[in-house]
Amino acid sequence: MIKNGMINSQFYGKQQSCLNDIPHIIICGNHRLPLSGWSVDRWQVYRIDNKTKKLVDVSEKKQKEARMMLKNQAIEDEIERIKLKQKYKSNLKLLRALKKESN
Repeated sequence: MIKNGMINSQFYGKQQSCLNDIPHIIICGNHRLPLSGWSVDRWQVYRIDNKTKKLVDVSEKKQKEARMMLKNQAIEDEIERIKLKQKYKSNLKLLRALKKESN
């Protein structure tokens, strides 16, 4: 695991640590970055202003958008979990009914 420049490894049950400078990860692209695995509060997001060709810091706006997307994803995941639980209960009832019929 890498966090704050510290690398921890527990390979073969032996703990090892290494301390480095906090890494800077630069990602460029035309598509939205996948949210999983990235800490939103550490994002520094810039866009290129078409007129001035300078970088414009849009970090706060993008962090808010990402937090909303994560909340929405969590809600959708919970809804899916509830649906699966209901389906499981329904299938379990059906299975029990079939077992009773066969006995």
